[in-house]
Amino acid sequence: MTTGEPAHDTSVDELEPDKKVPYAKLTDCLDSTGWKFVYAKSQKPVDMPTNRLVRYVTEVEAEKWGNQWKIVTVTPQQRTC
Repeated sequence: MTTGEPAHDTSVDELEPDKKVPYAKLTDCLDSTGWKFVYAKSQKPVDMPTNRLVRYVTEVEAEKWGNQWKIVTVTPQQRTC
C-alpha cells in the first residue's frame, strides 16, 4: 500500500480555447518523493530500486468537453524534472 501522496508542478505549454473542441497541452513535474510504499501488515517500507525516477516529466493533453476539461493523453517521460 502507499502512504503520503505525490505532488505536481504543472505548466500550460499550449492553449487553444477557440477551437471547436478547445485544446490544451501541459507539462507536469510529478514528484513522488512523499509517496511511500509500505507493506500493509507490517507497515515496513518496501525496498525500491535506487535508480528509479522519483521526479519525472509527464506530458498531458486535454480537451474541453462541454463545461469540463478532460485529460485525453498522459505520457510519462523517462527524464527528471
